[in-house]
Amino acid sequence: MKNVSLIMKIFHITKHVAGYILLFTILTVINTFAGNTGKIAGKIIDKSNNRPLIGANILIMGTTMGAATGVNGEYYILDIPPGTYEIKASLIGYQSVIVKNVNVSADQTTRLDFKLGIQAVQLKSIVVIASTPIVQKDLTSTQQNISGKNIKMLPVENVQSVINLQAGVVNGHFRGGRLGEVKYMIDGVAVNDVYSGKQTMEANLNSIQELQVITGTFNAEYGQALSGVVNEITKIPNNHYSGSFSTYAGDYVTGRTSLYSYMGGMHPLRTHDIQGTLSGPIPLTNGFVKFFSSAKYLSNNGYLYGKRIFDPQDSSNFNANNPKDWYIGATGNGADVPMNYSRILTLQGKLDFKVGTGRGIILEGLYQKHDYKDYNYLFRFNPDGDYKNFQNTFLGSISYTHVFSQSAFLDLQTSIYSTDYKQYVYKNPLDPRYVSPIKFRQVGGNALYTAGTQNWHFSHNTKTYTAKISFTDQITNVHELKTGIEFDYYSMDYQDFQVMVLPQNNYKPSLPQSGAFNYNIFHNNPYQFSYYIQDKIELSYLI
Repeated sequence: MKNVSLIMKIFHITKHVAGYILLFTILTVINTFAGNTGKIAGKIIDKSNNRPLIGANILIMGTTMGAATGVNGEYYILDIPPGTYEIKASLIGYQSVIVKNVNVSADQTTRLDFKLGIQAVQLKSIVVIASTPIVQKDLTSTQQNISGKNIKMLPVENVQSVINLQAGVVNGHFRGGRLGEVKYMIDGVAVNDVYSGKQTMEANLNSIQELQVITGTFNAEYGQALSGVVNEITKIPNNHYSGSFSTYAGDYVTGRTSLYSYMGGMHPLRTHDIQGTLSGPIPLTNGFVKFFSSAKYLSNNGYLYGKRIFDPQDSSNFNANNPKDWYIGATGNGADVPMNYSRILTLQGKLDFKVGTGRGIILEGLYQKHDYKDYNYLFRFNPDGDYKNFQNTFLGSISYTHVFSQSAFLDLQTSIYSTDYKQYVYKNPLDPRYVSPIKFRQVGGNALYTAGTQNWHFSHNTKTYTAKISFTDQITNVHELKTGIEFDYYSMDYQDFQVMVLPQNNYKPSLPQSGAFNYNIFHNNPYQFSYYIQDKIELSYLI
């Protein structure tokens, strides 16, 4: 019987070891998880003798989050949204201590220790102002966490401008990598276009609670990132009504009017921005449902203009050696035309349903419409013949946090992210204003075009459907175990074709046959499954 018992024990040990080997093998699967919350941990001791205090209460004031110390006086509070808080420590027979300006960042542990003094009579709480540590001891990567409060003080227009201010980032390139090698997320949902790999949406600056920028050594929960990770964590609905509104207008001005003739005067509406937020509880719900909304419209004509000397349909002849014999058929009105403009409308809404003991159910929607033009110097005198770009993106998500205990919680999230991109000169491919590419040959070499239109139409539509579950358990004061699974389903549609303007059709626009070299259609539905497990080990003598 002893031998049988020994064999059974060996079998169980072998089974567990094999299971762990399997789990760590699956770590190689690509994943796209992201942490949106942080943690506060520390120890409470008696001020007079430095002995740990058992059963002391720690409360994040203004919330229902808190904890109690164990037998060694240590505590931890998990799943805290990024922000600045007031923390109160109290115990019967001891004077309470309140620490203000305690900053919590995503994926990081804020260490906060207390020393409580014995009180014979009831006294007011001691108030302490927290300071940010010079060294973040649990930080094992090159990471910056920029709070919404600090972003508000920066002279920037968008999130990308804030990212470009960080060390190791130059015009969106992380550590010299390509643009498509950076993983961008909003509240943990990837917002990279499946077709191009580039970011196609960003949140409004006024809705950012914290911006997390990682430029190296990512945790197992981050995947599909080679150069860096950016997570835009937006604000949560408030318990009371609050709002903001701001606007500005401006223009580009220079004294070098010989090069920039269109900057001869001040036109303050060439660049203007209007944005606002509103948050609070929904009436008649008794605080059960809260909302946060944000809106922004930015119109920027840019600083690069063309002059409409020629229309795309004009005809000219520069074949003669003598310029006096040239024929210049310029019918343009001579107006200054912006050639690198950008117009962005962004709308965001978030509903928070107070369900359970965690963060509850959160419904979020974000829509962005971006119309823009990329500057092409060759079209400086024929600005209406170049491409225009139109991009519409939408993000919708539902998330729920279930708290099992003080040390364990479960996150559930499902989302859809779609991008619709189009590029053309005229929306209707049979528009009679399209002309033959021969028009570009009216001038030779790298001379500026005096006529002609870009005749290709490009469009792609991508959708990403995601469902993921993550579980976090503070097993001990040293080990925080986190594991999760994710399933992604993609829908990809691509189309491009060339508008044909041929003499055999009397120079009327027509379309090629589908499947020809100048008419391409692509559709696919790839999918992927991923899994990860990680252990955050916090040893005080190592950090």
